[in-house]
Amino acid sequence: GLEGVEQLRARLGADSIPDFIRRLVGLDETAVREEFGDLLQGSTLTANQIGFVRTIVDALVRTGRLETRQLFESPFDAYGNPLDLFAGNQAIVVDLATRLDRINGSVAAG
Repeated sequence: GLEGVEQLRARLGADSIPDFIRRLVGLDETAVREEFGDLLQGSTLTANQIGFVRTIVDALVRTGRLETRQLFESPFDAYGNPLDLFAGNQAIVVDLATRLDRINGSVAAG
């Protein structure tokens, strides 16, 4: 009954049910790798930039969600500030943020 719904809400905290499930199971690794594959294959990225993008992929697979602001925190900061890391190629920073928004949006809609 209603007690069960309230208990579920208490366990979810601020998460929606799709967010909770994604946090529990992460994201499908193949789907995430495909989403970022074009950036990694035959790209002109430096080794550090590739490492940064791979860290994004790993985080998405593990946790199912990633906010753009987290790219400025650990473990991503090991590669430096993303704006400095992609200096001269801000389009990639915007592209990464767009991809994260799309992935996070698919969670909310799912």
